[in-house]
Amino acid sequence: MFNQHYRVRFAPSPTGSLHVGGARTALFNFLLSRKHKGAFVLRVEDTDLLRNTNTALAEQLRDLKWLGIDWDEGVSQFNAPDIGPFGPYRQTQRLEIYLKLAEDLVKNGKAYYVNSNEDHGAASLATPLRKAIKLKIPTNKQYEFNDLIRGPIKINTNTLDDFIIIRSNGLPVYNFSNPIDDHLMKITHVYRAEEHLYNTFKQLLVYEALNFKVPLFGHLSLILGQDKQKLSKRHGAVSCDVYREKGILPEALINYLSLLGWSPKNDLEFFKIEDLIEKFDAAGFNAAPAIFDEKKLNWFNTLHIRNLSDVALYERVIAFDNSVTLNSDKTFLIKLISVIKPVATNLEMIANLLKRFNEDLFEIKSETLLKFDITVLKIVISLWNKALSKTDNTFISESQFLQIIEEISKESRHSGKNLYQSLRIAILGTPSGLDLKKVVPLIKLESLKRRAVETLNQIDRMS
Repeated sequence: MFNQHYRVRFAPSPTGSLHVGGARTALFNFLLSRKHKGAFVLRVEDTDLLRNTNTALAEQLRDLKWLGIDWDEGVSQFNAPDIGPFGPYRQTQRLEIYLKLAEDLVKNGKAYYVNSNEDHGAASLATPLRKAIKLKIPTNKQYEFNDLIRGPIKINTNTLDDFIIIRSNGLPVYNFSNPIDDHLMKITHVYRAEEHLYNTFKQLLVYEALNFKVPLFGHLSLILGQDKQKLSKRHGAVSCDVYREKGILPEALINYLSLLGWSPKNDLEFFKIEDLIEKFDAAGFNAAPAIFDEKKLNWFNTLHIRNLSDVALYERVIAFDNSVTLNSDKTFLIKLISVIKPVATNLEMIANLLKRFNEDLFEIKSETLLKFDITVLKIVISLWNKALSKTDNTFISESQFLQIIEEISKESRHSGKNLYQSLRIAILGTPSGLDLKKVVPLIKLESLKRRAVETLNQIDRMS
């Protein structure tokens, strides 16, 4: 049974992908609803008919589900609304509600009709009206509300003008439909982005005109890029789908977003979702802008990757890219994952490394070889190939590998990066750092020989 005295909501507009800022707003409301055993409502604010698409809505809902942010009331599947006690939860299916309330305000002298040339809204995509409707603003009246994050905030109505609440095409403006929905859906706490702070005053006027009870408001901090400007596409990836496609774990993104504008009472940073629900508290919100640091997000991702068992990580990887299983044994792949996991930063990296152990997918890019001294590469890899030809076992043990390394180092007079990067190229096709003494014992000798010969042949072609 939900605590009906604590109802929060997330109200996205389906005009594009789910921005990380929107994901954070959804997350904070979700965590608070779970903390207080209240209800988390999802409402689709889709009255911008020129920009809204069902595709965008489907993508946003998919990303919320991917993050593990589920809702108690609202939209069930992509473009299908639930008809619940306060539904349906799409504004385009509630237009008659807004229009009737606006007309009631006109009858009561709190609003009035205006000529359509004063309506600066969208094209007429709904049933056109003869005139738009404006709300009357009281003159020289002081409004104040106690923001749950920022404290008391005041405004004088002399700084505001009468504003349109119903456009000539029959569609409500955001500042009219939003408070109506919050009232009818019995929302008790409105936590939303700082950019809506100014809108709150217009909405207070709507609450007053309609004699609706005002919910509590809290405006979350801005999320800025490294240049201290508002986070946008110019800063790179800012949408959840991009991070999902890069192989960021949803729990890592959740963990990182939870710390943008909220601080726990201790110095802990690593949280699983169940920990966040237990620890989350509105008292930890702060108004100072938060800086989005992709390097920090990647760091969180490494922590959450290492927190998974090898089998669980294997399941995540094949769900991300099932081509890694091509001609590869599950047991073999899980053993490889145990070696890769300590250096992995995302699922994409793990998948790409696993593919390097597949004979059909092994390749060495010419640009990789061009970064190194070809003479050094040829000497080291030739000695490696020679050592392999003297071995009869199906696999090379770790101790055998270390002995071979020592011999190659003495004979070639190369060590450190020159030695290990050369060998990695011949074994993995890349110089990047997996622990070879852990990797080599997992690869069959015949495969190691074949790779060494192929690498030498490619070097000869470049010489």
